[in-house]
Amino acid sequence: MQIGDGISSLLAYNGFASANTKPVMPLVTSNFYNSGTGIQIQNTGGSPTNVTLSYSPSPGFPGAACTETKAIPANSSVTFAFPQLPAACGTTGTGVTDAINKGFVGSAAVTTNSANMPLVGIVNQITRGTATGAAYDAVNPSNATSKVSMPLMMDRNVGVLFTGFAVANVGTSSTNVACTFSGAGAPPNVASTAVAPGASLTVVQLNLGTAGYVGSASCTATGGDQKIAAIVNEASTAATSAQDILLVYEGFNY
Repeated sequence: MQIGDGISSLLAYNGFASANTKPVMPLVTSNFYNSGTGIQIQNTGGSPTNVTLSYSPSPGFPGAACTETKAIPANSSVTFAFPQLPAACGTTGTGVTDAINKGFVGSAAVTTNSANMPLVGIVNQITRGTATGAAYDAVNPSNATSKVSMPLMMDRNVGVLFTGFAVANVGTSSTNVACTFSGAGAPPNVASTAVAPGASLTVVQLNLGTAGYVGSASCTATGGDQKIAAIVNEASTAATSAQDILLVYEGFNY
């Protein structure tokens, strides 16, 4: 994929074995350190439907709760969130200087699907003006469980590689999410945190553990209907604008 100025990025996603009426996207960003997210929702059914995405900021990150509604024809897809999230999400920043209070980091969930059509979705993550990009599949809530495992966590591995993850509550009631890390020099465990339906807990490992840390993490939900899912981003502090250094993987439910 070429995104302009001769910069090329590699993005890939898995195919879908099934669709559902209300997919969830655990991590969505906009204008946070020049980040952007494009969400492509496909209506795989035979009738048009009006779809509302509800955006929820993660605790400790900028943004405001807001919604976006679009009509999706039968057997067609429509893009949400790109090039910007709605202004009501608090995404009025212009880049790094505004990242603390004028960007958005959180999640998205389909909260209205007027015709109850089966949907699938992908999420493209980019950093504007650079080659950085990665994609992941939207979550089917029926595949979620009370526990999710993330096999690779890093903090300054080989000096520059680190991870960040987002754990979304894909259930219908509030649940408490706690996460533990394994391995020498691990970051502090994440204390039990209340996460509303459709919202996510986002944690970046950079500078939280010992430099050179490589390990794993797992998160557990308690209370409510205990349905969570996660995605993990792998990135580098040594990136240049011409390097695509972002990778993403989906957590494993069990």
